[in-house]
Amino acid sequence: MPNVFLPSRRIFVGICIIALFLGLFIRIKNLSSLHPIDLDERSWLLLGTSLLSKGVPSSWTIYWNTYEHLEGLEYGGRTETVVTPYLDHPPLFGLGMGLWATLTDNNTSEPLNWATLRLPMIALALGTIVMTWLFLHRLFNPTFAALTAVAFAFFPSHIIASRFIAPEHAIAFLLVSSLYAFAVIDTPRGKTSHRTVAMATIVTICSLAIFLKLSAIVIPATLGLLALLRKNTTVFLGVAGATLISIFLFLAYGAYYDWGLFLEVLGGHTGRPQSFWHFWSIVTQMDLGYFSLRDPSIIIGFVGLFTLLANRSIPWRKRLYIFVPLLNFSVLFLFIAPVESYGWYKYVLFPLLAIGLGYAATQLVRGRVIYFILFLPLFALLLEHAALPATQGARKGVLLLAYALVVG
Repeated sequence: MPNVFLPSRRIFVGICIIALFLGLFIRIKNLSSLHPIDLDERSWLLLGTSLLSKGVPSSWTIYWNTYEHLEGLEYGGRTETVVTPYLDHPPLFGLGMGLWATLTDNNTSEPLNWATLRLPMIALALGTIVMTWLFLHRLFNPTFAALTAVAFAFFPSHIIASRFIAPEHAIAFLLVSSLYAFAVIDTPRGKTSHRTVAMATIVTICSLAIFLKLSAIVIPATLGLLALLRKNTTVFLGVAGATLISIFLFLAYGAYYDWGLFLEVLGGHTGRPQSFWHFWSIVTQMDLGYFSLRDPSIIIGFVGLFTLLANRSIPWRKRLYIFVPLLNFSVLFLFIAPVESYGWYKYVLFPLLAIGLGYAATQLVRGRVIYFILFLPLFALLLEHAALPATQGARKGVLLLAYALVVG
């Protein structure tokens, strides 16, 4: 079947820029009013501001019985009960948010300006969309890259998630950036200067990964496995060395404040209730971190990803860039399968899911109408959310018309 719509490269760029601006507008709308629960957002702010002001990390914890030193702290318009030194998580993301809070005068006892505090998350979200676009443009083709950028910009779960302060946004951005850097190195006959910058980028990201959050181990794990499968010893050694630096920094941080307490808290992480059964809640439990959202885009994204991986017309070298992070994420999510919910843990998956959405959309553009089977239920859900038309009967009529157009 002939292509339905394959515009010029200039139009592709224009579409992406328009999508980014619309995506930005949607994400910043009512930015300060969305508050399902702010305890976890506050924990990162408390960690960073306390480190910057006192040199000792303080925040609230779920391991109250592990810590001995508890105190009250006036912050952000209320009194917080915090532990000191707080060693639940590495400090890098908290430091970044603490610095932003300090620069914007959100480090006092006055109520917090959430719209301002969440702006770095919006920047990371847009940065991740741009890097995903660049990554796919380099590895695959402009059509796939542009449609993925559009799908990512309007991905409902990502629109909601990008408003919350969570280190998973930084992990997602760094993962896609490092995959792009690896693609630069992996390009035959690429410019030496570009390859050098890409290698420096990979080493820097891997040096900081675990100091950001423990689950960021997925970044060096992905790059290391890619390097092995692509038989690039230089990149593998660089990733291994940088990761060891990251681990050493984290251990030195724990030892500096309280080695015994540090080990006990790490043990608390491994002792949390877990079950492999809850792995499937990634697609069955519509939770984004205390915010429920029915979003079939997640399922469509997974279907698109596996369809891409099964497409033998795409060289395996290119499919590896999708297969390896997906493999590492499956291991990570099985080992941290929490009984309660994945919540914001799922945010790191969103770039891959957006790629799956973009791939399915690309197949539609190329005239493969069977992919409408994926998108028509999503269209139905959008009608339901928007309450357009006004009655359920009218909405069913519009949906039947859409199905008829596909058949026709």
